[in-house]
Amino acid sequence: PEFHEKILAEHRRALEEPGVTRSFDYRAVTRDGRQRWFETHMKTIVDRDGQVEGILSVIRDITARKAVEAKLTAAALTD
Repeated sequence: PEFHEKILAEHRRALEEPGVTRSFDYRAVTRDGRQRWFETHMKTIVDRDGQVEGILSVIRDITARKAVEAKLTAAALTD
């Protein structure tokens, strides 16, 4: 799926720019088949020598927020 490619690309960017927190939104299909929106914040963790130790990722479901944003956008367009 397209969201896999986006996540992999963001992981590569995070590895290329240690110390920079990257944030992005994407829509994915859950195991039960529902489409949900997620927001991810990630940062590469490096040791004292600058060697990558890992990536810290925080992911949260923002489906409700996206629904509210869509309603507000629709309301703004229908003055």
